[in-house]
Parts: sequence; structure tokens; C-alpha cells
Amino acid sequence: MKELHTRQVATDLVGDIEPAKYSGYQIPKQFIATFYIIDNDNVKVTKANAKSFYTWKVKLFIRVTEKETVEVVKTEIYGASVYKGHTVFTTKEDNPFSYGTVQARHYTALRDNRPRLVSVAVQVALQSHKFTKKTDGTYQVTIGDNVSIDGKELERINRAVTENSYAKLDDAFYKRVAEIYKQAVLNGDRPNNVLMLELNKERKTVQGYTKVCRARGYLLPAKEKGKASPVKKPKTTTKGKTKK
Repeated sequence: MKELHTRQVATDLVGDIEPAKYSGYQIPKQFIATFYIIDNDNVKVTKANAKSFYTWKVKLFIRVTEKETVEVVKTEIYGASVYKGHTVFTTKEDNPFSYGTVQARHYTALRDNRPRLVSVAVQVALQSHKFTKKTDGTYQVTIGDNVSIDGKELERINRAVTENSYAKLDDAFYKRVAEIYKQAVLNGDRPNNVLMLELNKERKTVQGYTKVCRARGYLLPAKEKGKASPVKKPKTTTKGKTKK
């Protein structure tokens, strides 16, 4: 597994200002974790050359459930561009065509490092969102505030998130696989490729998942491959004449 060199990891709360409980701490119920990663393409990164590289970007859309599970509901990859820092709020829409081409190495890096990225996202979110309950029962949050968590606690959280990044093959899991598959079809993407990326699994594994989904009725049965025509074509000689 190749090391990723990040310039910045930022987490932004999405939706209602209300915390979820995770491992004894408060965390946004829904948030987006943005990773700004140096696009060094196997070149050694040093303090001297770090600024010379472009930066590619990954966004993880994360939901934390009442059962304290961390779910990545969407993943976005952006090609390399000049690093300009993280924008917390803007009315200007991000132009996707201002980025470079997403390379195969970007998909590979995300697949190989996905559990670690999810863990880092959770740790950053825990330490950068401080919730305060108001008298009316609602919450306010201080974005970017530093919530102090010691190293041993962070390592415990890291283990918990990493271990839970591997899916439990229950009914809810297969329903989620079916949702990802259907959305990929609607988007014009190759469903198995999207599943490989989202679930950090090999092709044969995700094909097995979709087979179970079809058996449980969450996906339509696969189309049968066309059968060979029963009509026999006449044989031809080397001179092009047909034999009866």
C-alpha cells in the first residue's frame, strides 16, 4: 500500500445541527470529509518539493447512525489541480471541469486506503466540531474549534472505525449494495466498478454481492446471454463454394 501525502483534511457538517454519539464523544450526524492529496505519482515527497505537485481531492459523504456505525453513502474523486485551500462556505458552484483527469492511480489509492481515510475523517470531525446544547434543547456548533482528544483515545477510535469499515453481510448491507448498483446504472456508470470503489472489494467479491441481491429480490435477475442460432450455416470450401 502506497503512502498518501495529504495537504489538508477538512470536515463540514451537513443538514441539521445535531450531534450523534460516537465512542463516548459527539460528532456530526452527517458530514463531508474532504481530503487534499499530493499528486506525486510515485515521486518521493520532501519539504523541498512538496509545493511543486498538484493536488487531487477525495470527498467522503459520511453518516453516523444511532448504533454508532459509520457509513460512507457517497464518494467523489476530483482530478489534480492547483491547491488553493479549503473553502468552508461559498455561493459559487464548484466547476468540475476546472480539474485534471482522474487517473487510474487515484482510484487504486482510494481503494487501498479507504478504511484509513474513513478513520481519519471521523477523528478530524470529532476534534473540529464542538456542540453546545442551548436552553431550548437545540444545538449550536463551533466549526473549526479544537476538541482535545489524547493520542491513546484517538488510536482506540482508529481501531474501532477501521474494524467497522468491513461490512457485516446482513440484510441491510445487501439493500445498500442494491441502492448503489441502481444509482450507478442511473448515472450511466458501470455498477460493479462503483461497488468496488465504494466497498473497497475486488470484482469477484462484488459480483457475489449482486448475485445475493438478485436472489433476495433487491435487483432484477441478470439478463440471459443470447443463445446461438439453431440454423446451421452452410460450410464453405477454400474456393468459396458451398457444400450441401
